[in-house]
Amino acid sequence: SEGRFIGVNSDQRFSLQSVVKLISAAAMLDRIDNSDWTLRDPVEVRREDLSLFVQPLEAQVTTHGVYRTDLA
Repeated sequence: SEGRFIGVNSDQRFSLQSVVKLISAAAMLDRIDNSDWTLRDPVEVRREDLSLFVQPLEAQVTTHGVYRTDLA
């Protein structure tokens, strides 16, 4: 019914972790739809783009300083 709230661990905060992939993908597709970006354009990830948690691209970024989708 309206006005009621039910939650599990709702008093705790959680990081976005993998959920942010959905947000990032939606933002990129919106930019592709509304600008001159294409799916073939390279994406660049720099050290400052990495979070504090485990990153699959961390070794590539750390070794080369940057990871680009067109160079992989």
